[in-house]
Amino acid sequence: GDLALVDAVFPPAATAGGEIRVTPVGTGLSKNTTLSVDLRQTHSHTGALVSTPPSVGLLGPAPVLRVTRGTEVVEPEKPGTVIDSRFSDKLQAPLTISGRISKPREIDRYALDVTPGQKLRFSVLGRAIDSPIDAELTILVDGKPVATSQDRTGSRDPQLDYTVPEKTTRLEVTVGDLYQRAGSHFLYRLQSTPVGQPDFSLAFQSPLLNLPRVGSGLIKLQVNRSGYNGPIALKIAGDDQVRLQPSTIPAGTTGAIAITVTRLAGGDSGSLRSLSLVGESVGNKPVLRRNARVPNQSIPGHEDLLPVGLTRPSGARLEIVSSPTAIYRGLPAHVIVAAQGVAPQNRTGQALRIASVSNEPLRPIDPKNRGKGNRPIAQVMTNQAVSIGGASGSITLAIPIDVPAASIEFVLRGDVIAHPYATAVQGRIFSSPFRVPVRNAVAVKLDPKTTTLASNTVNQVRGTLTRDPGFSGPVELEITVDKKLAGFRGGKTIVAAGENSFTIPVTAGQENKARVLPGIQLLVRAPGGGPLLPNRGIQLRSQPPKKAGK
Repeated sequence: GDLALVDAVFPPAATAGGEIRVTPVGTGLSKNTTLSVDLRQTHSHTGALVSTPPSVGLLGPAPVLRVTRGTEVVEPEKPGTVIDSRFSDKLQAPLTISGRISKPREIDRYALDVTPGQKLRFSVLGRAIDSPIDAELTILVDGKPVATSQDRTGSRDPQLDYTVPEKTTRLEVTVGDLYQRAGSHFLYRLQSTPVGQPDFSLAFQSPLLNLPRVGSGLIKLQVNRSGYNGPIALKIAGDDQVRLQPSTIPAGTTGAIAITVTRLAGGDSGSLRSLSLVGESVGNKPVLRRNARVPNQSIPGHEDLLPVGLTRPSGARLEIVSSPTAIYRGLPAHVIVAAQGVAPQNRTGQALRIASVSNEPLRPIDPKNRGKGNRPIAQVMTNQAVSIGGASGSITLAIPIDVPAASIEFVLRGDVIAHPYATAVQGRIFSSPFRVPVRNAVAVKLDPKTTTLASNTVNQVRGTLTRDPGFSGPVELEITVDKKLAGFRGGKTIVAAGENSFTIPVTAGQENKARVLPGIQLLVRAPGGGPLLPNRGIQLRSQPPKKAGK
């Protein structure tokens, strides 16, 4: 009964940049025990460990104090204290009030100054901070309840969106436990956020990063935007020797992106255990700062700390010398790369086997039967290598004809091997990401005046071929005919480089009535190569012979 155990602190969160005293929450604690937390160096983190000096006599792992960038308020001791929730230029969103239900049947009441017509989102974080509270949230106007929430989809923590009525400048918001329970652990955070303000969020797609002590690794980042579409500047916290490429997410970019993480020589690599990634809005006031979140919170209490597994120095660097301005469906693409040796453990004279990583989503052959596998994606062709310290090399990408994406982001991966035919991988490095638009090399338009076929003769189907500015090669066109059409034969032609007009001969058999002929397809491909466009059905009509005059 003499053990003093601590597993939380109150308040559970504070803003970065200062010092704060918190009250430990646990069992066997002295009522007047407080702990000091220095948050002056925590601007890039979402949590700080609360040290427990031996003299205090507390047992258990150090609790975590959440670090925020909004406005933090602790439950006022004086009833009726008014809290500003009007979100002027000086009030940083969100406004969060840390409170505690200490006595059974207790209801905490907060008076908030608001702006008429303002749309606010109120939420209570209880389960989200590992509190046993099952919170109930109520909004009152002139003492009358106007909205209540006890939970929300996917969470037992309540949330309400509420538009302040005209001529209303003050709301009352109450928080209690649904089952009227209480205790020192029944902590909560009441949050008020203006709806519709620009925002964005970042999330790691992997729970850890493998990084050479000198070399490069790769992280994938999910970028979500809500009203803010400008650039997002990225910076890393945790090691001064780490660099990011790219260091800015371009305006409008959303979804999954790749970030190459490179660690330079120097510093104390042995102390690197985790990294934190911070994104900042550019040109937006107030500046939006958001930490990338780690899936499954790999380090308890630190949802922004990405665990790092250090590996031996890679001994090499992979550079993109040039990448294509566009890639074309159905045609190979080429990337020029160079590999250089890097100290320590310089790998000059060895080889890099090249592969690719991209943001192209997998496309199952049969969505109802995943066992059939996936359709091919754009990727580096197998068994390609470059010499470390040697001349630049051309790496070929295979581009399927049915790639649906308008652009693809690639990163080239280099596996360090003793020679181009070796199988043992001695290390792994990554290039900087590069994004390439995906286009059709050509477009084909038939002349409708030539798509009606006269019976029992050779017809000339004419049209125009339009090339994308980056493609200038010859194109083979073929019209194929269903075998069931007796007497009909298709034809083909090659449109030479520099030419646009074409004529394809099509032989028509005997037809006794006008109709659209079934099973006619247009094939577009590179001469002696694969398709440039998916095969498509075209409409050719039959024209029966004219009846002889009497």
